[in-house]
Amino acid sequence: LRAVNGFDIKIEKGELYGLIGPNGAGKTTVFNLLTGVYKPDTGSIVLDGTEITGKSTIEISKAGIARTFQNIRLFGDLSVYDNLLTACQKNITYSLFDGFLRTPNCRRQEKAARAECDALLEEMELTTQSGQKASNLPYGMQRKLEIARALATHPKVLLLDEPAAGMN
Repeated sequence: LRAVNGFDIKIEKGELYGLIGPNGAGKTTVFNLLTGVYKPDTGSIVLDGTEITGKSTIEISKAGIARTFQNIRLFGDLSVYDNLLTACQKNITYSLFDGFLRTPNCRRQEKAARAECDALLEEMELTTQSGQKASNLPYGMQRKLEIARALATHPKVLLLDEPAAGMN
């Protein structure tokens, strides 16, 4: 069974696209291919002129592709705020040494990450839930948190799998 065959798309900066099709049409499979969950048998995936086909999910994330999942994947035992802060760690560049000594560079970057988390919580209307466990949120709010977490990585390309599911 070939889930995706002959898929070809070119997305320019600032453009918005949607993949539409019935259940089982391969939409999530395309996302899994683009983000390195699956490796394509043939073809290539290029981001900003750089081939990313076959790269690991971490390498692809660092290259600038972020995603949400059809089935929400949050850290259920962590607070809403800490879930978001985990995504902000992608932008932290201080060394382990800086972290141990709490150098000015460390404190500056952590302050910036917290400010970013606060702004995203406000944007997604989750500020009052920031201390709650993610698993205790209603489904629609969990979806919003997952989108906020993806945005926190500053992606070049943001892939939203079933983004409106559970939303009012």
